[in-house]
Amino acid sequence: HFSVFSIIFFGDCEEDDLRVSTCRHIFTIIHRLSFVFIYFLILTVYYFFFSYSWHSFLFFLLSFHFYFFYFSFHTLFFEVIFFPLLYHFYLFLLTSTFAFLLLFLFLHFYLVLQIMESAESFSCSSCPATYTVRRNLQKHCRMKHGAPARQFKKEIAFNCSVCGHPFRYKSGLNSHMRTFHNQSNTFSEHVEHLQTTHSTVNAQVQCEKQTSLQIEEIISKLLKILTNTWKATKIFFRRNSLHCLRIHFQPSHRLLDMWRLHPQEQGELHARYVLVCVFFTRHSLLVQHLESQHEMQIELEHLTFQSLQAFHEWKFNVEQQTFTLYVQNTKAYITSTGCRHIYYDCHRSYTYKPQHSQRTPQDSNKIGFMCPYRMNIVIKNSGVELSYWKTHIGHERLVKSIPLHTSIRSLVADKINLGVADDRIIEDVRNDGYAGVLPARAQLFKRQDLLNIKREYKITYPTYRDANDSKSVQLWVAENKGNDKFSVLFLKQVGQPGYNLDEKDFVLIIMTKVQSKMMKDHGVNIVCVDGTHGTNGYAFHLHTIMVVDEVGAGYPVAFCFSNRQDEQLLTLFFKRIAKATGIIETKTFMSDNANALYNAWANVMGHPENKLLCTWHVNQCWERNLNSKVAPAKRGFVSKRLYHIREILDVENFRKQLSNFVFGLQGSRETERFASYFQKNYVPHIRQWAYCFRKSLGINTNMHLESYHHQLKEKYFKRRVTKRMDKAINAVLGVEKSDQQGRISKLNGAVKSSRERQVQKIHKETSIPSSNVISVGKNKWRVVGTNGDEVYFVTFQNNTCNNLCLRCKQCAVCIHTYSCTCIDYFIRTMICEHIHSCAKHCPIDTGFDRQEYEHNIVEKINSDMSAYMIEPATTQANASSSFAESLDIRYHQLAKNISKNVSPQLYEPIVRQMEAFLEEVQSNTFQEVGKRNLNRKMDRQRK
Repeated sequence: HFSVFSIIFFGDCEEDDLRVSTCRHIFTIIHRLSFVFIYFLILTVYYFFFSYSWHSFLFFLLSFHFYFFYFSFHTLFFEVIFFPLLYHFYLFLLTSTFAFLLLFLFLHFYLVLQIMESAESFSCSSCPATYTVRRNLQKHCRMKHGAPARQFKKEIAFNCSVCGHPFRYKSGLNSHMRTFHNQSNTFSEHVEHLQTTHSTVNAQVQCEKQTSLQIEEIISKLLKILTNTWKATKIFFRRNSLHCLRIHFQPSHRLLDMWRLHPQEQGELHARYVLVCVFFTRHSLLVQHLESQHEMQIELEHLTFQSLQAFHEWKFNVEQQTFTLYVQNTKAYITSTGCRHIYYDCHRSYTYKPQHSQRTPQDSNKIGFMCPYRMNIVIKNSGVELSYWKTHIGHERLVKSIPLHTSIRSLVADKINLGVADDRIIEDVRNDGYAGVLPARAQLFKRQDLLNIKREYKITYPTYRDANDSKSVQLWVAENKGNDKFSVLFLKQVGQPGYNLDEKDFVLIIMTKVQSKMMKDHGVNIVCVDGTHGTNGYAFHLHTIMVVDEVGAGYPVAFCFSNRQDEQLLTLFFKRIAKATGIIETKTFMSDNANALYNAWANVMGHPENKLLCTWHVNQCWERNLNSKVAPAKRGFVSKRLYHIREILDVENFRKQLSNFVFGLQGSRETERFASYFQKNYVPHIRQWAYCFRKSLGINTNMHLESYHHQLKEKYFKRRVTKRMDKAINAVLGVEKSDQQGRISKLNGAVKSSRERQVQKIHKETSIPSSNVISVGKNKWRVVGTNGDEVYFVTFQNNTCNNLCLRCKQCAVCIHTYSCTCIDYFIRTMICEHIHSCAKHCPIDTGFDRQEYEHNIVEKINSDMSAYMIEPATTQANASSSFAESLDIRYHQLAKNISKNVSPQLYEPIVRQMEAFLEEVQSNTFQEVGKRNLNRKMDRQRK
């Protein structure tokens, strides 16, 4: 400001003029007093307006930061300003008197003036003049001494490598090199190939247009790299506004001077590598260069086709025969004569640029430069003319590098829509590829290709609604809430409060109408509950309720997905089931060793008559603790003795043997640890695991649920954890639908259950002679086993029931006709070999009536089919409703079109006729639907 003021008022005067010196002193005093006045204003404001509150402290901090910014260049700031200021400020806050405020201001102003006086000064090297601002010293040196102040100039940092001229800035050196020393020719003599990456040919540049600093040093570095190593190395140089210089040594990207610099490697490199040189803006220049400089023969062929379709057919055959693919990278252009030009390049040309960041680096088919192979077609009215460069350079023709053809993708999509299994599709496509029915690429068809086709053709599973998994599940539940197919459909999303659960908990409960009916019919006998993991990518547990039907087959009746498996969650699960089916007073409840399942069931449904532990789970626990708590020498004996005691069927004998067994375990140091574990966990609960307390209950293990879990994970999940929740829902519903179809087949006798097949096997393999079957009373026999050591008693109980149950048709008996004292009958609920022997050697009339039996089967099938047909009937009604809506929409469209083209006198009669016709069509449609449903019902009754 002083310099401008002095020029305006005093003109061009000397620096030591009295007026100028006086003015400078005046400006310095004003400059200092202005800051003193500003600070006095700040202190006064916060003193009179903020009243020592926290606002005053905040205001003090703001003013402190302002002063810190201003005085930051002073070295004595912290010593002279900060600490005294802070000290006096605290003193002022403590005393709170106006006198201390004045004292504080006086001390502070004095310190500020001291800072101003001790500011840094700049002295002239030619005269004793000093300045507080560097810019004023430079101006003094130019005006007073006529020479630049070199001590403040930038040091020389760059020298020309040709003439040695010094430069302080690199831009000056570059300008000098371009003006006086043309370096492009020198550089091109040494390096004729600069490999870089560009997306199109038009973006590529020539190497000769580049210039750089210290050319000889760069060339020596390049020669050193070429001589010592062939590892991939990148060297970047300063670039101008148009061109980029990048050298990248790779086995497939060499310098053109390779064999000139290393003649001993000329033969090997010429045979093994493709040498790519300069960058060209046109394909013709590239072909010309390869033929002239590299002596490569680029084969060119000209063909003519009658139509564009004929050209595409020929192109497809060439691609399949040569394992290549030709793609159109640029848009077709039309010449002034009306001809269309289209270019097809080799699909391996150029460089792949991913559109998004990839988690795992993927291999690319791109080779990093342009392959000279090209098709140039000119489409005219008379036909299609083709210029065909047939030579590939820089890559081999591999089958894996070409994508699946549209014919393969459409064929696979059709098979997926037909419901063919994924493994079968993959096998069929590969076989057709090897047989030559499909293109050779089909030989490499894999599961990822199948997933890509599903994504491309938008082939999804029935429960898919959205790409977001959580939203998809929510939409599916909302869509099926009012569907008659489901009895229970409860969803509690993550983040949703309520139901006495945490917000982070997830709960989904599913129960269909068919499952509800099965629960009411068969839940009174046996109910099995168990959980499994590994069905989804969120580590949610799948809890399943299963019942056992008439023929001894398991049927899942409810599903629950949740992140929890405690009693609180299971109570909510069972309450939702009880709300749909009512209280199920079951006779036998089986679960694993945890008490949460039983306690939750008892709280909701009431205590069952029998609580059983799954034998398989009990065996697992025993084996695990025997291995950890019993010495190896006695482990086998203890295990054999324990299993033998469990299978004793007489209660008194069991209790006596168990007491002796526990006493023996406690008396040995090698088994006392297992004795305490067994005494604590199993002795008080003998009714849950001993065979003598589960006679004739119809179940021993939870293998129905284990078989269901195995089928779910093996058939539907392929032993892989599905990532999406909606796909897991589709899987469990698929298992339930499969069980529906299997049950209908079993009721009709087309398929036999595993227990029925086992009964047939026992009947066929029974080899007990008649001499071993001895009558000991009316309808009672003594049967000696096959080994001759064991004796069993078979008793005739009742006539054969003519209902659907486990039976042997050859013997005309069912599971209720005879009883036996063996484990197969009492525990496994099986028609044992002893019963088969009595039925063979001592036949009696069991009262079996085949007609009544088949009549009962038909009634059972019709009863179950009424529940199964809910979904098709609903679908039919929806279809008829949508058809009526489409007719109504079409009617309004026709009426609107008629009103535009028909006179008003004819419009109303035509519309009335259309309305009458529409009503007639709709009534006929619903009548046809009703007749069709009635005919189906009559057919089922006749069957």
